[in-house]
Amino acid sequence: MKNSHLMHEEVEAICRAPALSRSPRMKALLRHLADADTYAGTEDPGEYALAVDVLERREDFDPARSSVVRVQAKRLRAKLDAHYRHFSPVNGYRVELPRGGYGLALRFEGERHDSLRRRYRPETAEGCGTTQTHAENEDELVQVIMAIILRNLLLGLRPA
Repeated sequence: MKNSHLMHEEVEAICRAPALSRSPRMKALLRHLADADTYAGTEDPGEYALAVDVLERREDFDPARSSVVRVQAKRLRAKLDAHYRHFSPVNGYRVELPRGGYGLALRFEGERHDSLRRRYRPETAEGCGTTQTHAENEDELVQVIMAIILRNLLLGLRPA
């Protein structure tokens, strides 16, 4: 069994971060997978259980006829990747959903000093006692985008 405290701390930080803040289904799926990892031990939850318990499908759901769980897992992987492009893990451990299963994994990433990534602090997130305005958030976003554009220009990369 993985370190559940680290897993849950990182999962909650991700759920409050911008990548998942407006995705209740993704948050529910991520939290369910973290809980399943904590309480089920080494056994990954199956497609049927995820469809019925998290994605609110009927009990006659057939994983062989519907790809909804696989699609949602792929979307969750993309959301996790998007989150970690901008934020470092809270305690140095990155939460991943490896391909081929529905069990979460923790991967040690350590301290990264990347100028375009910052550590996400849940206590300063919107709705958690923040003093930062939306204008300040937009200013930060513009600065990050400008830094990416400048970096790409310096590297000779062109937009697709």
